[in-house]
Amino acid sequence: MITREQYADYIAAFNRDDFAGFGEFYAGDVVLELPVATLRGRDAILGFYREVKKRIRETLTIGQLVIDRDGIAVEADTEFHCLEDWPDFIVRPMKKGESIRSVSFIFYKLRDDKFTHIRSARFKSFRAGRRGSDVVALSLRNFRRSVRRRLGWPRGSLRLRDLVRDGRVDPAIGVTTGGRNDGGGAQIQGAMSALNFAAALGLRYVHTPLATVAHGEGEPDWARRWEEFFSLGAGETVVDATRDRIVTLKEFVADRALWRDPRVVVSCLHYHEFADRDPDGYRAILPALRRKYALSDKGGPKSEAAAGVATVAVHMRRGDVRREIHADRFSGDDRVLRTIAETAAACRALSLPFRIELYSQGDPASFRRFVDAGCVLRLNEDVFATIDRMVRADILVMAKSSFSYVPALLGDGIKLYERFWHPPLSDWIARDAKGGFDRARLGAALRLKKF
Repeated sequence: MITREQYADYIAAFNRDDFAGFGEFYAGDVVLELPVATLRGRDAILGFYREVKKRIRETLTIGQLVIDRDGIAVEADTEFHCLEDWPDFIVRPMKKGESIRSVSFIFYKLRDDKFTHIRSARFKSFRAGRRGSDVVALSLRNFRRSVRRRLGWPRGSLRLRDLVRDGRVDPAIGVTTGGRNDGGGAQIQGAMSALNFAAALGLRYVHTPLATVAHGEGEPDWARRWEEFFSLGAGETVVDATRDRIVTLKEFVADRALWRDPRVVVSCLHYHEFADRDPDGYRAILPALRRKYALSDKGGPKSEAAAGVATVAVHMRRGDVRREIHADRFSGDDRVLRTIAETAAACRALSLPFRIELYSQGDPASFRRFVDAGCVLRLNEDVFATIDRMVRADILVMAKSSFSYVPALLGDGIKLYERFWHPPLSDWIARDAKGGFDRARLGAALRLKKF
């Protein structure tokens, strides 16, 4: 039976236009019934969505969800944002830049945990942002999205990209990140996305040091420790309010007078929409990111493994992430255990000694199955030591988290990637919804490594 977690993975893959990711949920003979058309077969459905997603950014949010062995019923809130004029769009005619929302009921029939028949019925459509009787109760996640749209991000990063490429912006302007107070991993990844954006477009990167970082209650100088650990500001100009004309991305895009002012520094929470469209673009700045990271003393060996032993770091989110809370970030035990088993099998096939270390939070009693699977538990440990061990691991089993994504960028080991909203680099090995992956590809990568 498909789990809620697996269905959330399906929706996440659909939202990020990961056709291979959401296509793996379809049976070969799947039928999709829409209000205006019926599509038959996986290839036909994927072909349909490839054409739609060229012109419409479609984002689904799960509302009510019921699953049993035979099927799924879901109430879904969908936003359609038009990327180019489409007078014949199946919902209604749309113009570039326009957004509409709809609430739909979707029913799935299942066979061998694959979708065989999908029926979708639209309950209500309304303009994004309308008030009154058309307002639908939004989930917290959807509410955050609406706030971010009003702030003009991250969609504006692509608008800024286009302005730069068209030569309409002074190339001397700077870009930075700021205004965040969430977790350190998310903020560091956001700053990395700004470095990537600046390098790709020939703009100045101006560094804004981290000021407030979550999860550091009782920790002195918590933000400073994150800042110094990664050293992203090393060798960079630091933002200066007396020198720089700091404007938000929304303000910059809206005011043409700012486009030619070389004093301008555009501040955005992150530039992920740009980075996520071409994750391999990070490769141009990886040497610089790794040099910066090496500037601070990390201390200690990468693990207690002896020379010649492959170290496998498994990151599994627990603590503030549970099946009931932040379900889109949760990875079930069975999925992670399957990844561990297949990783161990790949090492054994090469007669390669290995040591598996599981990094998470919680009571050791909750992780007994992982101990039985041969894992060394590293629970509730120092956050910075954990990051460094993941950076230096020979194999990193990633979670759906910036706390995994950042070490994956910084390390030169093999990455076993779990699908979420930030897509992988091309040499990362993606795991499927049940935790499996291309073991032959892992074996080939292991043969190329020196232990």
